[in-house]
Amino acid sequence: MDGIIEGVIGEIRRLSAAKGNTKDYSRFDKGVKEGVHLSTPLVRKVSSRFFPKGARSDKERIFGLCEALLETKDGCARTIAFDWAFRIRKLYSRNDFGVFERWLGRYVDSWGSCDDLCTHALGYLIFMFPDLSAKARLWARSRNRWVRRAAAVALIYSLRRGRQMASALAVEDALLHDNDDTVQKGCGWMLKEADRFFHAELIGYLVRRRTAIPRVTLRYATEKMPQAVRARLLA
Repeated sequence: MDGIIEGVIGEIRRLSAAKGNTKDYSRFDKGVKEGVHLSTPLVRKVSSRFFPKGARSDKERIFGLCEALLETKDGCARTIAFDWAFRIRKLYSRNDFGVFERWLGRYVDSWGSCDDLCTHALGYLIFMFPDLSAKARLWARSRNRWVRRAAAVALIYSLRRGRQMASALAVEDALLHDNDDTVQKGCGWMLKEADRFFHAELIGYLVRRRTAIPRVTLRYATEKMPQAVRARLLA
């Protein structure tokens, strides 16, 4: 094992053994196998401390370290891997889509890990190369609930910056009849983020699809809308 990886894992274990450093995330994160682990702020500190700054311009080196962290199957190490990948986002090329897609299918197994990858590294990549959203849309056909959720959540980075509305509506259409609540909530979150820049278009879509959209998705999508508008859509 690489010395950096050994250092990261050793520090995670050392901190986790100390009283008051862990938190039970199981009630927030459907799908986690081990709900109690090192608190997120401490994980971020470990990530910053061990990030190999001398290799900041070496994407292959950083991705290799990320892969090694992911292979440990440790939830905290996974968070650090996704953080390190995002730190070098200026070096991304469109070919990195295959790397992140593989990480999504192989290492993401919970709500938190899905959203962490999708709203940072993967989301930024799609923002850089908008045409990649067409490939991400195909995830709506996956048998893996986290991959299907990713089809929606991976667009949030772009939606927050006024892009990818057409893709967002296409993804919602593709997942309209998905019965998994984690996917439904991911779609609702995606649509809620779209409201900032695409309010009129979103309202029109929700009015047309109101009877077909899952109730959970509709509640999330309208969460920040004026009460009168929300009441009409949820009626």
